[in-house]
Amino acid sequence: MNKRKTILQSTDEPIPISEIESASGEIDGDDFEMTLKDSPDVAIPSARPSPRQTVATPQSGARQTMAERPSGARQTMVERRSAADAIPFRSVNRPPTGLLIALDDASSDRGEEWRIRRSRVIIGRTEGDIVIPHDIDMSGEHAEISRNEKDGGYEWQLKDLKSTNGTFLRAQRFVLRNGKELLLGGRRYQFRHPGVIADAAAAYGGRDARVTQPYQPPPSNVAQQLTARLVELTTEGDGREFLLGNESSLFGSDSSSCLQAVSGDPFLDPEHARFYQDNRGRWVVEDRDSLNGLWVRVERVTLDRASEFQLGGQRFRFRIP
Repeated sequence: MNKRKTILQSTDEPIPISEIESASGEIDGDDFEMTLKDSPDVAIPSARPSPRQTVATPQSGARQTMAERPSGARQTMVERRSAADAIPFRSVNRPPTGLLIALDDASSDRGEEWRIRRSRVIIGRTEGDIVIPHDIDMSGEHAEISRNEKDGGYEWQLKDLKSTNGTFLRAQRFVLRNGKELLLGGRRYQFRHPGVIADAAAAYGGRDARVTQPYQPPPSNVAQQLTARLVELTTEGDGREFLLGNESSLFGSDSSSCLQAVSGDPFLDPEHARFYQDNRGRWVVEDRDSLNGLWVRVERVTLDRASEFQLGGQRFRFRIP
């Protein structure tokens, strides 16, 4: 199965399809890359005449049996199909139909399916068009999928409806900002990196720069506050902190390869993700082909032809057939 990658930018506004092909330096805001899986090509049987069938040669008009015909001259239906410009039929008088799958537990492709023919669909625990009543982590009305006209075509958007636990989109690569939330394995983390001393010192009470102040040594944990780190989010508040080093570090359960190994999470790969700084000094997180993926909290995003997202404890796959 081949993979193709699409660079997206996560902002407060919907991401236009026309601007998702590159992650150039001119793009501001948070960037992320989704891994998309194309459907495998369907093999078409060759069109082979019976042994008695003959074909005429253009030179002499003599007839030639298939057995006598040179093997290089045989042409399959697949070859003739690729030479033609025909595409599979679809109606051009109505909008496209989306397919949403609520994935079964521990499954990456099987689950309950809905074909989305309306322009707006609400997903929630107690209200909406698609109800998942047994998921206590999902809000009553959690998220919305909408189909909108765009530049002569259509685009699909996923929007969080101010849910309690957020909407998370599966990504291959994401450019981080201070405060961004991630799902790695079975736990939630927040990336923190103020980047400047003033931001870190403000938590301890900033001093008026217009007035000369007597010398005071900085708090011992200011240096730690200036270091990029992941903070585990728990029901009681901040949990464990994991420093990410200066330039690059692996995050996972393997203590031999990760700067700080995470224990007690059976859903985390030994090397689950990599955090690093790109050539612009931005912190980036990248999935290491983990089993359970890298998920980024979003408010609103344009969906591509194949996307995965999580609402509460339920994971969904969305695609456009």
